[in-house]
This record gives sequence, structure tokens and C-alpha cells, in this order.
Amino acid sequence: MGFIDRLRFRLRDQTPDPNWRELERFTSRILGPFRGYPPAWTGSTTDPAIGNGLLEGHWREFGDLVWVRVQMTAGSTTTFGSGFHSFSLPFPAHFSWAQTIGGEINSGTAARRWTLQGHIPADSSTINRVQHDGGSLTGTAPVTLTNGDSVILQGFYIPA
Repeated sequence: MGFIDRLRFRLRDQTPDPNWRELERFTSRILGPFRGYPPAWTGSTTDPAIGNGLLEGHWREFGDLVWVRVQMTAGSTTTFGSGFHSFSLPFPAHFSWAQTIGGEINSGTAARRWTLQGHIPADSSTINRVQHDGGSLTGTAPVTLTNGDSVILQGFYIPA
């Protein structure tokens, strides 16, 4: 079984593959490294504040697409604001249609994960109306976020 076949098998089964770093090194040589950007994190009513937590964004171009990853990990002084949460993109989205990307909440306190879907409106610079099974992401839904909990959104989108 060749490298690509092993990788497909591992990804299909969702098990870690020791060759993942090899694939990352290979794609970095071809496409260049991931680039960081400082995402803004906002609330529809009151903005959250990252405090001593972590808020980081990374992106990479793949032809006409941009792959983006935004991660927020709450610290002990993080406040979550109020209203629906949004995160900024490194580049505005295409002006003609809305797009979506996936993600998850990983809550250590609840010992559970929630699947997320981020909505990117046409001609927008933000991932907004981040949705989980029961509604929009806030500081208290689907779980009350606390120190160590993380929100990760990642995927491809078409820039303007």
C-alpha cells in the first residue's frame, strides 16, 4: 500500500497517521507555508475579550480557494460577551454567494464535542452565525464556555 493509499485509509477511519507531518512538509514545499493572521472575535451584542486565552488564525491559498483555520481557546480571564459570535476571515468572501465551513467546540469541562457550521455571507469578511445542533454559538450555548474550552472553525472558501 502506497503513501497516498495509507493516508486515505487513515483519514477515512479518522485515526492519526504518523505520515501526516510528511504530507504537511510535502505540501509546504509546493504551496508555501501556512500564514498567520489575527482574527477578530466579535459578539452581536457585546464583544468577547480573549484575555489570557489564545485566538489565532492561519490561512493558505490553494489555487482559487483559501483554506482558513480559526482557533479560540479560552483562558482563565477570557470573557465571552453576549449575542452570537463571529470571527473575521483573512480575505473577504466572493461577492456572489454565501459559503459555509465546518468546525467544533471541544469542552473539557463537559467532556464533549459539538459540531459547528460557520456561515460566510456573500461579500463578507466574517464567519458569522456559527451554528451548532440547537442554534447559534454564544458564550453559553451549546455549552457555557470556560477555561480550556476551544472553538475551531476550518475549511475552504472562495475569496473575492
